[in-house]
Amino acid sequence: MNSARPHSHRKTCVRITLGLVCLASTVLLPSPFAIGQTQTGKQTGKTYVVPEDFDLRLKKQKAKSGDVQVSLGWNNKNDLDLHVITPAGEHIFYGHRQSKCNGMLDVDMNVVYGSASSRPIENVFWPTGQAPAGRYKIYVNHYRNHGALDTRDPTYFTVRLLVHGKIKQFNGAVVWNNPSLRKVHVTDFIVPKDNVAGVNPDPNNQGLPKTLFEVKGTLDANSKKLGGAPYASYKGNLNAGETYQINMTSKFYDAYLLIRVGTEVVASDNDGGDGTNSRVVFTPTKTGIYEIVATTTNKNANGAFELNLIRVR
Repeated sequence: MNSARPHSHRKTCVRITLGLVCLASTVLLPSPFAIGQTQTGKQTGKTYVVPEDFDLRLKKQKAKSGDVQVSLGWNNKNDLDLHVITPAGEHIFYGHRQSKCNGMLDVDMNVVYGSASSRPIENVFWPTGQAPAGRYKIYVNHYRNHGALDTRDPTYFTVRLLVHGKIKQFNGAVVWNNPSLRKVHVTDFIVPKDNVAGVNPDPNNQGLPKTLFEVKGTLDANSKKLGGAPYASYKGNLNAGETYQINMTSKFYDAYLLIRVGTEVVASDNDGGDGTNSRVVFTPTKTGIYEIVATTTNKNANGAFELNLIRVR
């Protein structure tokens, strides 16, 4: 179950979402913002893992749990791997099982075909009270197709996320011989700062934190200009008194975020995220239509960006 692996970690990555992709500079969205998330297909028991079977597998492998638990299940003997990125950027996976913040991969299966299970599970957890506040990322990597009749792709998987007693499941699929589908980004989630000690972040059971909008776009010479720099913008309704986090990331340029009502800038950020990425945490004082402007400090920018809006509380 915990065998060491002699082969190297693959880094190919692609995101699978059902969100709106920006094809124009400004997109008017429904109110509230359209939901974008990892694909959630029908659970049949033959493709994805149903909740009851998930519980049985975790119990059989003696998987541990806590305030935060991320589990991966699939239904063939292929070698899939669960990857979790901590708020500090530390990578938990089979090659680095325990993080400095006490996150641990305690179940890793199907490394060798001869001992592989057709009902495998993998598990990462943080003991109660020890999961740090911040943003986490979950990936699934199809490490190896064992080449048998019972390991044909696509391999359908289910990821179950437990955060302070609340469970959410995500379904998807990976294909070993397709580099663009070998490793997929499942979802991001946030543990709020005041939730580290176990305080319920969602006393009204509204399913928080919740990703409301997620989009991939491009800034280049054909984009509209703001102060000489390219930009894209998105509009939607935000509610007074609710707290939102907006994240913009790019590998190609310095990201810059603006939140506007009409022509008035009510919030902005440059480099508040990791590196040169931007992050705005914003609580509107009035309910209404707000515009999120994704731009850059580089007037000659040319490349992709990713943007998401999360309701934190």
